[in-house]
Amino acid sequence: LDDQGILWLGTYNGGVNVVSPVGQRIRLWRAGPKGLSDEHITAVVEDRRGDVWIGTDGGGLNRWQRKTGRFTVMRHDPRNPASLGSDAVLALLEDRHGDLWVSTWAGGLSRLERGTERFRHFPNPLGPGFNSIYRMIEDGERNLLLGTHAGAAVFDRRTGVFTPLSEK
Repeated sequence: LDDQGILWLGTYNGGVNVVSPVGQRIRLWRAGPKGLSDEHITAVVEDRRGDVWIGTDGGGLNRWQRKTGRFTVMRHDPRNPASLGSDAVLALLEDRHGDLWVSTWAGGLSRLERGTERFRHFPNPLGPGFNSIYRMIEDGERNLLLGTHAGAAVFDRRTGVFTPLSEK
């Protein structure tokens, strides 16, 4: 649900349904030259500028700019270390400071550098299962709480340290 009351429903094989506040479908976004890069939608988030970020399973990260109505696609490029970690986006989070965090399958945690299409990657030394992050939330200390393939972890943004959560 965005700040205008519009609901963005990503589906795994049918693109994104954009639904009005009264429950009527406004539009359907599908893959195509002027549309989404892929129809397997894994995450949708609106940022504070009103742009909508759409993660896909295999098509990278799409940004729909509300002001222009155009899509931009960011993909993984093995020759570019500042590109998206992988084309399989699992989760998106805009934190309280406006930073966009992206997690990808086996590509770990990345932050989009503001005003660019470059990503800063945060390698996770806890093991390969911790590099597939399915859910992210920000806590009151600005840490990122991560639900990963191998269990839950905390990423301390100040120190860059990942810590697994364990039972006490």
